[in-house]
Amino acid sequence: MVAEIYAQKLICETDSAETTMYTDMGYTGYMIANKHTTVVGAYKKGYRPKYLQKSKLKKKGKDYVIPELTKFKSHDDFGKYFEPAVVKIAIPERSISYKVFNKTTSWNSGKADEKKESQDSLNIVSPKLLENAYWYFQNFGVLDTTEGFFRDYANTFKVSMTVHRMKLECNKQERFVLAKMYCTIELTDYYGAKILSKEFEVQSNDYPDSFLNPYIYWFGSLDSFLLGEYGVDVWNDAMEEAYLQFFYSPELTMAIEAYDEKLKGASSQPLITLKSTKSTTGTPSDYLKTVVTIKGKDGHGSGCIVSSDGYVVTNYHVAMGSEDTLHVVLSDGTDYIAKLERADALTDLALLKIEAINLNASTPASSEMYKLGEEVFVIGTPADPSLGQTVTKGIMSGKRSTFGKTLFQTDAHVNPGNSGGALFNSKGQLIGVVSSKAFGSTTEGVGFAIPSNYIYERLRLTFN
Repeated sequence: MVAEIYAQKLICETDSAETTMYTDMGYTGYMIANKHTTVVGAYKKGYRPKYLQKSKLKKKGKDYVIPELTKFKSHDDFGKYFEPAVVKIAIPERSISYKVFNKTTSWNSGKADEKKESQDSLNIVSPKLLENAYWYFQNFGVLDTTEGFFRDYANTFKVSMTVHRMKLECNKQERFVLAKMYCTIELTDYYGAKILSKEFEVQSNDYPDSFLNPYIYWFGSLDSFLLGEYGVDVWNDAMEEAYLQFFYSPELTMAIEAYDEKLKGASSQPLITLKSTKSTTGTPSDYLKTVVTIKGKDGHGSGCIVSSDGYVVTNYHVAMGSEDTLHVVLSDGTDYIAKLERADALTDLALLKIEAINLNASTPASSEMYKLGEEVFVIGTPADPSLGQTVTKGIMSGKRSTFGKTLFQTDAHVNPGNSGGALFNSKGQLIGVVSSKAFGSTTEGVGFAIPSNYIYERLRLTFN
């Protein structure tokens, strides 16, 4: 039998909020016989819902008054998009607890009538909680739900949550339960560069205790509360509160402002003057040695040597997240430790430096030197580091404008690992840095490269 829901007239300080009082709320096969919860819920689209104890609400005549609800911050407030990257539970031993208070007097005094504590640690990455996080972000209005072919990666951030401690408390007399959670929320740009990390201690709303698995009373299955189908609403509500506090934190606002200033400042950095090389003419084999493999802690990509004294251009997304572990592998297998010199999230470009001399190099074209339909070559390291200096051939398929920058389109084969590699024209000129491809079971031959003129504009290189 599914318990009934009764409504009672309420007044809310937030205009047009829908309010409902819950009694005997439960799931099929579970009822609290002849007992009523004392929790009232208030909702409004775009606002954080509140579940409150009726005994603590102010009254106006015969009506109860719900405090003002908190508005969600959206994309309109930030001018940015956010998406959840991961939800980790990393709770050490004796850090998941459950307390029962039989009477409100014991609740008010903080003296629990029953205590349970998990003896085990809990370390998982939860796809279910990540799925719920996507729902929150969409509900907040910060998730990019546009259906355009291109996405604004430079203005999209990723948010990771790690939970360190969990407390569950139940007031049996007033029939409600709440969760207290201790977590870290980390913000990175879309490609993994760390921007902000902040600790939070949050508390869920007061929920009717029928949201909780009834068997937890007898078996103390605390893990089932965190991960199972019962009690999930209470746990999720604490997560939502943590995200809400994160989006309202002044540290986030300052971090985004600093990020924007960094993007703006990329084009005004001091110039780095490099020695130019003669443009190579002939077959692709003549300029294979100018393309390298970039190894990081989470995989590999490709790069282009642009100066004989060890300057290498690659993608921002290849370098970021591996700043301290980058290696450049030449065509002859020589491995060098690389230092990140400059990075630009807007155009997805990065400049590395290795301690080497007399390298084969290609000076980037300083303007958009291309013709639609002309023959082009992609050189890089697709799929596996053992496939370095792979050459594929195609044509220049198009020039696309997206979010204030230009991309070259080609039907030459581009695969994971090619990122940061070279796009040469038939004259042997380095005209682009390979960046991405379109994926899909019905999509082939749609690859993209960053025009080489951005190397001059955004990485601030000049050649003598």
